[in-house]
Amino acid sequence: MAVTLGYRYAHSVDDNPYAQAYRGRFNVLDPGNLALEHGTSNLDIRDQLRGGVVLHEPWHATGWLGELVDGYTMGMTGSVRSGRPYTMRVSSTVPSMSCSYEEWLQAGSNCVQIPLPGVITGVGVAISGLGGGLNGSGGGKWLPMIGRNTFRYPGTYNASLRMGKRFSLGGRAYMLFQTDISNVLNHRNVTHIETMGYTLAGVKTSTETGKLTFLDGAKGHAAFGAVTNTNSTRMYTDRQVELIMKLIF
Repeated sequence: MAVTLGYRYAHSVDDNPYAQAYRGRFNVLDPGNLALEHGTSNLDIRDQLRGGVVLHEPWHATGWLGELVDGYTMGMTGSVRSGRPYTMRVSSTVPSMSCSYEEWLQAGSNCVQIPLPGVITGVGVAISGLGGGLNGSGGGKWLPMIGRNTFRYPGTYNASLRMGKRFSLGGRAYMLFQTDISNVLNHRNVTHIETMGYTLAGVKTSTETGKLTFLDGAKGHAAFGAVTNTNSTRMYTDRQVELIMKLIF
C-alpha cells in the first residue's frame, strides 16, 4: 500500500490585474481612485487538501490460484478545497441628463427641455445611461463599500477511483482490464453562482430619484448568491465511468 497526503494554505491579494483595457474590456471601478482595486485575488484558494492511496494484492500465489487471486490493483485520489471568491455586481447604469451642456447652463440645476433657443419650458426631460457601472466610468460594476471578491463559493471536493486486474499471457505479455471512475461519489460541486446583487432602477426623467434594489429572488430573477449551475467544468463533472482493456507485450 502507498499513501500520499498534502495540505496547502495560501492567501492571495492584488490590485486587480485586469484593471486595464483588455480585449475591449475595462473593469476599473473608479479611474481616479485605483486604491479601491486592492483586494482579494480571483485566484485566492485558502485551503486545499489532496491525497491518494494505491493498494496491491499481497498474495504472490502461483498456478491457477495465482491467476485467480493475483494481479489486482485499486487506487483512489481525492481533493478538498475552500471555495473561490466572487464579487457582488450591480446591474444598470448611472443616469445622465440628455439635454446639452448649453441647455443646462440656461436651465440651472434642473435640466429641462428647450424646444426653441432661449425658451425654457420647465418640463423634465428623459435621461439616459452615462456609462457602465454606478459612477458611469464604464468599468467595474461593484459597490466600493463592499469591495472586490468579498463573497465565496461553497467548498468543493472530488474523488476518483481506479480498479484493475492483470492476466498473464506468458512471458512478458499480459492483458489488463481496468475501470476508471471520475467523481465516484457523484458529488454536486457548485460551478456558477448568481453574482448580481442590486439593480439600479426608478430613474426615467430628470425629476425622479433612482434607487438600488436588492435581488432576493422576487419577480423571476435569481436571488443573489443562488446556485445556478453545478458540475459544468472540465475539472468538476458528473460521475463518469470508463472501461479500459490493454494488451501489453
